[in-house]
Amino acid sequence: MSWSLTGTGCSGTACGTLSASSSASGTAITYTAPAPIPSPATVTLTATSVANTSKTATATITVGGSQPVTVTISPKRAAITTTQARSF
Repeated sequence: MSWSLTGTGCSGTACGTLSASSSASGTAITYTAPAPIPSPATVTLTATSVANTSKTATATITVGGSQPVTVTISPKRAAITTTQARSF
């Protein structure tokens, strides 16, 4: 099988990534959603038979959820002893 991703609101890795672009029939692959989420948030996964390229199947993936969260702690280091506290 060969695998590809397409979408109205994305192209290439903006649609997400696959763990492999080809695999043996029945072998699982992993889809990783992109950040930021494409708009519209719909991606099409297409599987094409390598032995007979006229044989294809598609699945629609709806990408959703929150954006990645970044947390910054400042100061990055603090020296304290037992029973002391330090605010960040």
